[in-house]
Amino acid sequence: MRKLFFIAVAITILAGCKDEQRDTDYYFKNLDEARSVVQKCQDGEVSGSNCINAKDALFRDNQENVKVMHN
Repeated sequence: MRKLFFIAVAITILAGCKDEQRDTDYYFKNLDEARSVVQKCQDGEVSGSNCINAKDALFRDNQENVKVMHN
């Protein structure tokens, strides 16, 4: 029983270590955080959908800035 308790605690702790998943819209509204996440992705500290979504948000911001410059 005690072993089961320690396994449950370990699983709970490890589950809490996972990065919260953010969507592209979140990163688009928080561009400084998006830049930070992209840097962490390049450094190998972060991977997965947060990398993709942060990069997409920065790309979208860049595209919108290009449109403004051409209008």
